[in-house]
Amino acid sequence: MKDKDKRVAGGKGKQPARKQAVAAKKTAKARKVAKPVAGKAVVARKQAKKVAGKQAGAVKVGPSKRGSAPRSQERKPGRPTIFSQVLADRICELLAEGKSMREICSDGAMPHRDTVREWRKSHEGFSGQYARACEDGSDLMVEDMLRLADDKSQDLVPSEFGPKPNIAAVQRSKVQIDVRMWILSKREPDRFGPKVQTEISGKGGKPMELVITPESIAKIAAASAHAANVEAPAAELSKRKPNEES
Repeated sequence: MKDKDKRVAGGKGKQPARKQAVAAKKTAKARKVAKPVAGKAVVARKQAKKVAGKQAGAVKVGPSKRGSAPRSQERKPGRPTIFSQVLADRICELLAEGKSMREICSDGAMPHRDTVREWRKSHEGFSGQYARACEDGSDLMVEDMLRLADDKSQDLVPSEFGPKPNIAAVQRSKVQIDVRMWILSKREPDRFGPKVQTEISGKGGKPMELVITPESIAKIAAASAHAANVEAPAAELSKRKPNEES
């Protein structure tokens, strides 16, 4: 009986050790399985960061060969330089609406002003289209000047003695009209530039009539002969040498 109790007691002592060994093996296997899963999660997070960075327009640049610190710079799309009829139509459409080239080219999707200038030189069709759009824009500017001149909403301001003229608003409208008129005179001098005409008319504003009489012919002939007699001695004196004159 004593030997039997010893065997039972020995078996009971070894049983917890076996369970611990089995648990340790299971833990090791679980760690081996967990490592690839964790690695996949890390890769997925990196890919998500790259996609987010591309969408935000930020591109990370690694250190250069000289060992400079990494920097981040924002990649911006360049302005178009190759001629496109779609862009040409859009530019002319905005010009016809009264927009200036400065306003049009301030948009990053539009070409630079120098590029548009080169397109006008190298594409005759676009050059003519551009000129017609400028004419339409000039007509629209004239309408804008009429609107400013006819606007009376700010001409009077209230005061304690009743409405009084708003000098600042009137002067502002005058400046706006004068600036537009100056631009039109430089853009299209044939249409909007100042014109000075000199007209010679007869009595009462009638056309001049040239009447030739014998007396007038005689006067003309006498004047011509007198001029010839005066010019001849002057020419002879100019040909003489200083010694001959003395």
